[in-house]
Amino acid sequence: MFQKVAARRLLSQTVVEQIEQAIKDKLLGPGMRLPSEMELCKSFGVSRTAVREALRMLSARGLVTATTPAHAPGQT
Repeated sequence: MFQKVAARRLLSQTVVEQIEQAIKDKLLGPGMRLPSEMELCKSFGVSRTAVREALRMLSARGLVTATTPAHAPGQT
């Protein structure tokens, strides 16, 4: 579904564009879960920092909602 990111552009912006395209193409829809950060890192071939920044940008645009897994340490 995703392609490796070339280093010519800001990595996080390229990740954002690919996820936006997946939403436009209806590969991702409301209520669907994205793969984990680590899975996205592998799919895009970028660092966790680039993925996190991309997710922040998408969240700011209202395209994704960040949730904390129920099994995360420190959750009650």
